[in-house]
Amino acid sequence: MITDLGAYNNEGDQRAYFKQYLPPGFLDTDLEKAVASRAGYWLHGRYGFTATYLSRLLQNTFGSPHTVLNDFVHGMTGFWPSDYNDNPFFTVELEKPCGYDFSGLLKESHKKPGLLITAATFMFQYTITGEIRGLSGPNGDSMVDYGVSRFKPPSIDGSGVAETDEPLAILALVIFLAKQHLTLEKHLLEALSTMDLRASGLAFEPFSAYLLARAFSTPRPLSEVFEFVGTCELQGETAELVTLGKSNGTFKYTPFDVNSDSRLGHVPGYSPLTTNETLKWLQNPQGSAFYFPPSAVGPVLIFVLRLTSDDTFLRVCVQFRHTNESLFPWTTKTIRGTEPPPFPSMVQRRRVDDV
Repeated sequence: MITDLGAYNNEGDQRAYFKQYLPPGFLDTDLEKAVASRAGYWLHGRYGFTATYLSRLLQNTFGSPHTVLNDFVHGMTGFWPSDYNDNPFFTVELEKPCGYDFSGLLKESHKKPGLLITAATFMFQYTITGEIRGLSGPNGDSMVDYGVSRFKPPSIDGSGVAETDEPLAILALVIFLAKQHLTLEKHLLEALSTMDLRASGLAFEPFSAYLLARAFSTPRPLSEVFEFVGTCELQGETAELVTLGKSNGTFKYTPFDVNSDSRLGHVPGYSPLTTNETLKWLQNPQGSAFYFPPSAVGPVLIFVLRLTSDDTFLRVCVQFRHTNESLFPWTTKTIRGTEPPPFPSMVQRRRVDDV
């Protein structure tokens, strides 16, 4: 028998649940609408998350809803959300919520040597690229047992594939893995060093994105990271990596520090399944920092930098090349690879090449 306990994967369902307990009109103001949207991201996956947050909000007499949510996320994961902070002070002292206990996972890893590495692989892959990796077999069962993953429709039909996309579980596991000396950087470096070509290939692009994120975690001159061909007005500019989202027709940005103990209200990376989503992302990244487009689009990574001089946003298209041969023969292909074939500039280049 399968019982729907209320994962609230749909924000509308969660909002309807909130309305049963919140004062009339509470979710009608811009402030409270933002609360509902943030709760839809941070608390989806488990009914208990939503119910606990609502309980804590009631204890605080419905005041400071964003701060109550931030406090709950921090209590569960050790990270502070950086997507919103209304900064009031609590009218009551809230107890620390019961967080995740992964001590059993550590003990079980002694019997299953690859368990922690598997957990780190799909955890960090999701953190950077936004790809949800399914786990099956004993490792998938273990992740479900410890509250990290869950079986989602149609997986509950017996296919046995567990998925992990809950922010609270992900961030809590990131902290746990760091205590086991499995940091994002260390994991990616080890994956690149493996003799397994498939594993090293999967790690190459996320590691490259990680290096760019680390380079621009604080404002930095573009000329220190990029080599410009000829004279360019951007050479003297300083920029930082930001997440970008559109609200009421206006872009809002948040600086993104990959090594910070604060986390955004969105997965940093986004990996779509179709090329049609590329234009949508360019028009509104919806809070993500990295976009890994399908191969037909051209670049393997697009990210946004903010110029500190005038708040101009740059969409940076990147191709990565890893070869032991001379880089010169690859130069033209690499530059061309950042534009899909239908682009007018590409068509013009072909005509020139044909002459």
